[in-house]
Amino acid sequence: MKKIVLSLLIVSMLVLSSCDFGGFSGGEEINVTLTELIESEILAEVDVDTAIEEDIDIFVPLSFSKTAPGPNFPQSRRRVSLRLRHKIDSVYVDHTIEYFSNDTALVTLTKTFVGTMYIRHTDTTITDTPVVWEKPYEYTSTSYLECLLDSSGDSTKWKLFAKSIESGATTGILNTIESVTILGDNDSDQTIFDDPTTLYEVVRGFTANRGHFRGRPGNLATSIFVLIDGNDDVNVLGSSGRHFALEDNGEGIDLTANDNIYSGTLLKGRGQSRLRVRMITTATFIEENAPVEIASWIFPVR
Repeated sequence: MKKIVLSLLIVSMLVLSSCDFGGFSGGEEINVTLTELIESEILAEVDVDTAIEEDIDIFVPLSFSKTAPGPNFPQSRRRVSLRLRHKIDSVYVDHTIEYFSNDTALVTLTKTFVGTMYIRHTDTTITDTPVVWEKPYEYTSTSYLECLLDSSGDSTKWKLFAKSIESGATTGILNTIESVTILGDNDSDQTIFDDPTTLYEVVRGFTANRGHFRGRPGNLATSIFVLIDGNDDVNVLGSSGRHFALEDNGEGIDLTANDNIYSGTLLKGRGQSRLRVRMITTATFIEENAPVEIASWIFPVR
């Protein structure tokens, strides 16, 4: 069962308390409200960046052995179950603000996570006895917020109008996420994400100064198709509260095997976190000395 670790919220608050969010010549009061908006958006994302512990399935080429791991295309794969845990040791937040006018600002947020991945193996084809590998890593993500100054009420406040994908990666990973297609029931509603810098309008939420993210399309299930590029053998995971494997095996909704399009279905009610896709090199999981290599897109969709 997945365990959500709330310590990251405390870490984020400590980091934010030391951040200088810069100034705006329009006045100190307006500047404070924009600072508060940025802080609230960062803290609101704790539900997707927090440490996790869960059992996941990965898929390994049939020819893999303890003496000769690595990418092998194309071929059949076998399922391996393991226990995965992320521990976030520290979070560093940086930002820039670009004012297009007195009432429009584009905020670029950069977050650097220093963490540790714990991988517990019990499969004897990978390790002779159960073992836990401890792998430190650093992951950096970038996202964009479009903020508008709202003077329609009794007071003037900054409000979030649009948000981009949060795109990030560890250093050294060679494969890239090229696009993600999200389909609702019976393909009735389709959204294609292919540019991490594109801004998507948010839906107003119940919190005064915060935008509420869009819901996933479809009433019962959401289908996800992830196109990747690169030659390293990878596993692609989707998540909206817990991870699930996306497969490139030509079965179910995946139309063609080994075409670098990974597919899966997310049922409604499977978590309230933002929808996200993570690509992790298979070597991360099956080679003890391999570094952690991750690329991910986190969407403005719940």
